[in-house]
Amino acid sequence: MAMKNFEFSIVFCDNVELNEQLEDIVYGGCCDDGQLSSVDGRVMLLFERNAESIVDAVFEVLSELKESGLARHILCVDPSDLVSQIQIGKRLGKKRQQIHQYVNGLRGPSGFPKPIRYTEERKPVWGWATVLNWFVKSNLIGVNSDIAKTAEELSVINGFLTNFHNRKEFGKAFNNVEVRFHEIFYDTRGVEDKFRDIPKTFQSLGEKMVITPSDKFYNQVLGVPQRDEISPYLAG
Repeated sequence: MAMKNFEFSIVFCDNVELNEQLEDIVYGGCCDDGQLSSVDGRVMLLFERNAESIVDAVFEVLSELKESGLARHILCVDPSDLVSQIQIGKRLGKKRQQIHQYVNGLRGPSGFPKPIRYTEERKPVWGWATVLNWFVKSNLIGVNSDIAKTAEELSVINGFLTNFHNRKEFGKAFNNVEVRFHEIFYDTRGVEDKFRDIPKTFQSLGEKMVITPSDKFYNQVLGVPQRDEISPYLAG
């Protein structure tokens, strides 16, 4: 499989602050190719990685963040959602003039999404997920295309991260509900059969996932210890 370039941001939870200590951890060797930033107090780490898939690219970063303890404080993975006409064309493999025509209703179906904001130079930017959805629904790109597959795989990754944070916040209630769901949807043969369509990285986490399949993911991938320790780069 050919290597591809993926741009995405690791978005951290509220308890992670952008400070000198965090910069030392990241730029001191943890992920020195990442770019730290903060938007409205939310810390993000932007990456551009070459990999066979978005799953491989993201998990490469997760494995690097795991050793520092940062992985367990990831809120979600953001595929650089704000895009210009040039970026839309680059991601879809279409010429700038084609995108301009779609935007202005001169090509394809009408109803291209409206910009969600404008830059200081008054240039429009769009939400990538909204634009991608329009292209798929307009039959301008295939549902099974690499672009759609990347969005689908990111959705799976973020689903696991959401479950992790729900478990932390709601504790026993989450575990009780999770067990009841598995009683309905999984049987004693193991979830490897049920998870056949989930990216191979998740499949490799083992077959002892019937009762609490999320545990292996959290412990082995995010590096979550038995008790979540407060690290020095976190907000007090």
